[in-house]
Amino acid sequence: MKNDFEIKNDGINVYVTFYVNSHPVGKILLTCFVVFLIGLLFYLPFTISDENISDYIFPFLIFGIIIFVFPVRYLLWNLFGKENVIINTKSLSYNRDYGVYRTNLKTLNHKRLGTGFEWTRTFDNIEYGNLVFEKYSDKNDLPEHIYTTSVVLNFESIEKINKEISKLYEIKMDKEFGFYPISLN
Repeated sequence: MKNDFEIKNDGINVYVTFYVNSHPVGKILLTCFVVFLIGLLFYLPFTISDENISDYIFPFLIFGIIIFVFPVRYLLWNLFGKENVIINTKSLSYNRDYGVYRTNLKTLNHKRLGTGFEWTRTFDNIEYGNLVFEKYSDKNDLPEHIYTTSVVLNFESIEKINKEISKLYEIKMDKEFGFYPISLN
């Protein structure tokens, strides 16, 4: 697992970019599979007689859509995948970047945010998992799952991200005057 992340904190928002670093053998095998499927898509119409071609237009269209929606998207994710997450004290925003296209930024509002670690596997005695975000209900303070990252990281990396997020919620003391800044507005 060589997935990586980059984190920035401007005091108001924490910006985390997760990078997918897949194994080269997996990328090669997936590329060969996608090339095979695309070749099959272009070869099959030439095997059908001209009288029956109208019967096969819809199945070829569906097959083409399935090829480009699932395997090609998965290949782009493994080649160029990035997940961007922006956290502040009022909202969580995220999108995914596939290198060729980027999904729209989706924003989820919250009043109180919690984070956690969702274990997925252990490799060489290192725990790997996903970063989980939960908001707390206004009515009963029970946690509600709102988002889980799709890039798997080791536990230490997720702890570093959690520490940066928790800095947003710390009350900072004004060093010049020695008191906590409070506004009555």
